[in-house]
Amino acid sequence: MYINFYALQSEFKEYLEKNNLIRPEDAENGQINDISIFAYANEFKEYLEDEANIDNSELSASIEDIMQLGVDVGQIQPESEQVDVQEKDVETQQEDQDSGNILNDLFNNLLGDKNFFAQVDKDNDNKISNEEKENFLNLIKNFDGNNDDISAEDILSAADYIKNGEYEEKEKEINNDNIKTPEIKSDDSESSNNTASNTNSGNYGVGGNYNGGDVDSNQEMQKSLDGMSKSELNSELISAKDTLSQKEAKLEEAKSGAPLSDLNNQVEEAYNNYYNQVNNVEPSMAEELHNVKTELENKKNKKDELKNSLADINNNIKDMEAQYQQQQNTISALSANLASLNLQDCSNLTPEQKTELEGKIRETQSEHDYAVGQAEELEQKIREQKTEKENTEKDKKDAENAYNAKLKEKTELESKISEKHPEINELMNEYNMLKTQYDVKKDDMVTQAQIAVNDAKNRVNEVQTALGKADDKSNIKQNLSFSTNPDLFDSDISITSEYVERQDNNTLSYLLIGPENVNPNEELPVLVYLHGMGEVGQGENSLRSVGPGKFVPQWSEMGLENFNGYIICPMLPGGGWDNANIAQKIDNIMSDFKLTHNINENKVAIAGHSLGSKGALYVGTKSQTQYCSIALLSGYKTNSVNVNEATVPVYGYVGSSGEDSSSYNYMMNEFANTVGAENVRVYPVNHGGVPGAVLTEDLDGDNRSDFFTLLFSDKIE
Repeated sequence: MYINFYALQSEFKEYLEKNNLIRPEDAENGQINDISIFAYANEFKEYLEDEANIDNSELSASIEDIMQLGVDVGQIQPESEQVDVQEKDVETQQEDQDSGNILNDLFNNLLGDKNFFAQVDKDNDNKISNEEKENFLNLIKNFDGNNDDISAEDILSAADYIKNGEYEEKEKEINNDNIKTPEIKSDDSESSNNTASNTNSGNYGVGGNYNGGDVDSNQEMQKSLDGMSKSELNSELISAKDTLSQKEAKLEEAKSGAPLSDLNNQVEEAYNNYYNQVNNVEPSMAEELHNVKTELENKKNKKDELKNSLADINNNIKDMEAQYQQQQNTISALSANLASLNLQDCSNLTPEQKTELEGKIRETQSEHDYAVGQAEELEQKIREQKTEKENTEKDKKDAENAYNAKLKEKTELESKISEKHPEINELMNEYNMLKTQYDVKKDDMVTQAQIAVNDAKNRVNEVQTALGKADDKSNIKQNLSFSTNPDLFDSDISITSEYVERQDNNTLSYLLIGPENVNPNEELPVLVYLHGMGEVGQGENSLRSVGPGKFVPQWSEMGLENFNGYIICPMLPGGGWDNANIAQKIDNIMSDFKLTHNINENKVAIAGHSLGSKGALYVGTKSQTQYCSIALLSGYKTNSVNVNEATVPVYGYVGSSGEDSSSYNYMMNEFANTVGAENVRVYPVNHGGVPGAVLTEDLDGDNRSDFFTLLFSDKIE
């Protein structure tokens, strides 16, 4: 497939802008700077094919048209070399067009490699004639099987053949009309890593091969969100945020230039060789050269700093605009909730229910007003950021002008040195060639890494939006039928239980204990209970033999009123409870549970015995689920979280007869000193007897569990 770029200029600029490869204002001015065109040409070609944006039969020119944008899209040159083409004669215009050809630039850079130069310089006169250059390009044209399409990859592959001593062989094949298409070496191959001046820069090849992360991560980011459950969306959000962190780390690495340290060392070595030679023959000019170089580096750093700041500002604007849109969605959902509440039929409601309905209307109205205020604040911040963007763009332009002026001064000084001492030319050219390579590669690294960060941020925003929509649907659904909060205990209900098998790797199996007959209009509290070491990986029967699974079903036999809520007892397959992976899986259980059960989200508590106590403190403090209280039964100290990090009440229960000494010492000292001795209850039982004593205790004689009464007390809502 061939592309006539002259007929597709606007499409190409639109493609670059769409993929954050060029600023809109640059596209409008017809200037495409700070990007490597040859890195995007073939991608654009594939884009056109995939999108079916053009008729193949109408394409007449080759992909090389995209490489030669000089006259048509405002010379693709270093910013310091941009000039008004109309003011030059025909010969100079042709030179500018050549300098705007990325292939020519790449070819000229490759000539800095001595082996490459020697192979192309057939007459050994230390010069590359047009005929020698044409011969080399003719060789490249045959690499992909058609004589019109030269790509940057072809040049790099040809350079590999030269470095591997295979150039003569390939040339003979061409002369015999028996050329075969070689396999283009991947970026992580040894030869490809040593193209363009034979520098090894890892995965940061000429032309922008740095992708800011592995391919699998990028493919994972593109996974469709359609049909995902809220639990799956939560998992996807964690994955997307992890990916974003990795991409941001890659971006900082790219900005530091660390992956190009080998090439940078070569640049410094080349400069020292050049500078020392100048110093030998012209000490005063050497000092001036060093000062100009230092000032030039400072101005370049300033220019790059402003460029990065501008990119950050643009990203901030984009992020805040996404947040603003999410806030608008929240406002719309709250408006729908208000409408459903105001339309609620109150004729069958008790006075208490009417009062609660009025309170919910006021609460929803308050949330609506708060969301509107947040949206207005975001709108103001967006305006401020856009103003800062305008100022930064002006500063960046001034910095670019200062850099270009200093670059011109350096060029003029080098011309003087070259005129007086032609023997220094080779050292000067080698340094400038390597320095240009380093700057181009680093700029391209940063650009590609920034694109990867933008993609990752977009994915996070996309998942958060999907989660917001899921929450909005849930809120509207709940408000369509008025819900009440029942009594915590009810002697008229019966307790039942079922073992829920794990659905996927994002959740855990769990024993669910709750009322046999549930009133759909009642929002019930939830206790998450984490078992100890002895039950790890043991399955359903073990959960029914300890903790709530054993003792709660005995309440009615003991004269206690049954708990009018749900108890979720997850099964830990192995390891410990106190880690982010387990916390996320419990969050996923809760997210799915809320979709199928009507719960009071203000009354969700968590408790754990022994090993489970560590998890109760970690999950209760670190996870996304908002717990109202935390309880540690025979607790142990954990290094993953401190008890003083908890923002809700934490209660402790421990045995005094045969209790594990490390648990007893921790609970009675460090733990008690932190939460208060009044919040620690001691029982005359051993380690294993603590759960039974806690779950069945009724000191005030009201026939209700003191433990559940405390955990779900109204004072902690």
